[in-house]
Amino acid sequence: MQHKSLSRFALLLLLVAICVRTSGSTIVINEVMANPSGEESYDEFIEIYNCSDSSIALSGYYLKINGYTDTLSFVVDYGDTIKPNGFALIMDRGYLVENKSSFYEDLIPASALLITIQDNSLSRTGLVNDAASQIYLFSPQRDTVSAVLTTAQPSSEYSWEKIIPEGNNHISNWGNSRVLYGTPGFRNSISPLPFDLSLNRFSCLSDPQSLETGNTIDFSIVVKNIGENPCDSATVRFGEDADRDSNLSTSEVLATTFVSINPKDSATVLFDAIFQQAGIHYLMADVVVSVDDNLLNNRKTHELRIPFLTHCLAINEFMYCPASGSGGEWIELLNISADTVNLREWTIGDNSTTANLTKSDFLLPPDEFAVIA
Repeated sequence: MQHKSLSRFALLLLLVAICVRTSGSTIVINEVMANPSGEESYDEFIEIYNCSDSSIALSGYYLKINGYTDTLSFVVDYGDTIKPNGFALIMDRGYLVENKSSFYEDLIPASALLITIQDNSLSRTGLVNDAASQIYLFSPQRDTVSAVLTTAQPSSEYSWEKIIPEGNNHISNWGNSRVLYGTPGFRNSISPLPFDLSLNRFSCLSDPQSLETGNTIDFSIVVKNIGENPCDSATVRFGEDADRDSNLSTSEVLATTFVSINPKDSATVLFDAIFQQAGIHYLMADVVVSVDDNLLNNRKTHELRIPFLTHCLAINEFMYCPASGSGGEWIELLNISADTVNLREWTIGDNSTTANLTKSDFLLPPDEFAVIA
């Protein structure tokens, strides 16, 4: 028990040391792939990022991984200089020099600086993937430039990424990549974009028992600014996607409002609407802003089902035993209500079988017939 307590205390001291000693660094360890998909050691990499606006020569820099020193080695074709706000990948010699793998060939951008090490593999035998690793980057003057304590159980085929490259190295500023194989040589998948509004939630607030034609139905829309910069003006739109093309045309918009949101803040917008027709309504909410680096999270849909009145349709006639050669069985429906009824996704059945009438819109006006054959 005492040994375990001392270990936890030592780990806490290590985390504090990492955060304090490397604060304000211009070169940071930004991503670690310890459990790759391909050949274990060949496809491992450590990514570093230049947070400054100046180029930096990395000649003389070296790594220390779990106490083992890896001296950086440079390939003539790439040089030793990392560009301002640029990325460098420290890779296994088997990948970069001996061409034993080309797994990341289509992922790594041409702008990334590729570096290897003098030894055969990182940390001599490869990065561990069943325990946490202590990784340090040192300058030629033996100053600690950057450090990270990796996750103890890295997810297979996903890298360990830093959220805010310029931020501290506490574990809260790190996480698993959101994309398969990581982001070697480009922006981390878990790092916030400069401008990014996200429509987080679109829900109906009204009691399900009150969902009837002619009633006011309330909706809530939550928009969050997950980008790095404030948004001074964004348009939140609410409408019905009548043609179901996954876009709101001007004629489909029921209401709009404007919001301003600071980074990490959110805004809740309330709308209400009255629907005069029962059935399924495909509702949509979106947020429109002049600059947004990610348009994939700007829209959500909500399927609103307003029930039809009981006994709005009647089985008016059916043929269950047709004469030979006269055609098949059929059922005739009659709309006995005062409203047009959309038969899409209605079902009909007997004691043993249930069938869907149609998955497309089929409008049956009052006092009109439909034959199911």
